[in-house]
Amino acid sequence: MMNAIVRSSPSIYSPEIHIVSFDEPIKIGKSAGGNNPWFRVTTTGGTTGWMHGNTIEFVR
Repeated sequence: MMNAIVRSSPSIYSPEIHIVSFDEPIKIGKSAGGNNPWFRVTTTGGTTGWMHGNTIEFVR
């Protein structure tokens, strides 16, 4: 199992603001747009930031 990083803006160079555990559900908001693979997310604890799409498993 792996954790994923929530960042303050859609860039690998932006500060880490939260670590999401593998089984923690998140709410997915808008994408960064275009070919940019980042998504705005909100954690169960209320932290809002950005995660790279490769670290998100989309389920219904």
